[in-house]
Amino acid sequence: MTDREPEVFTKALGHNVRAERLGGSPSRKMYLLLIRDALACVVASLVFFAVLSMELLAGARGYTQGEALWSKGQKGAVLLLHRYAHSRSETEYRQYLDAIRVPAACREIGIFSSTDEPGDGSEGTRRQDSFPI
Repeated sequence: MTDREPEVFTKALGHNVRAERLGGSPSRKMYLLLIRDALACVVASLVFFAVLSMELLAGARGYTQGEALWSKGQKGAVLLLHRYAHSRSETEYRQYLDAIRVPAACREIGIFSSTDEPGDGSEGTRRQDSFPI
């Protein structure tokens, strides 16, 4: 009678204890696989969006640094031009020309990069390398 009691008990509950010990039914395995795959997709998408956001932040940081250099160079050039206007000194005019090179180079690089002409970019790189940015 002891052998019959567990069988009757498991039939009353509607499941097989031995099947649960072996890992469950095939539908349960499929359910666990679907949950695992869904979680893997969520983790992969989080990693993708984290990398994308880092790339966007790096691009925005580079853009703002370029704008800061351009603004600083323009401000210095205007001050030197104002000084030259009052003194008419040749050395101050040369200092103005040196100071205006950075904003002028940034403008030329911006114009060159926005054109639709194909090229290897060597002209823009050559101009950029010649200016102390």
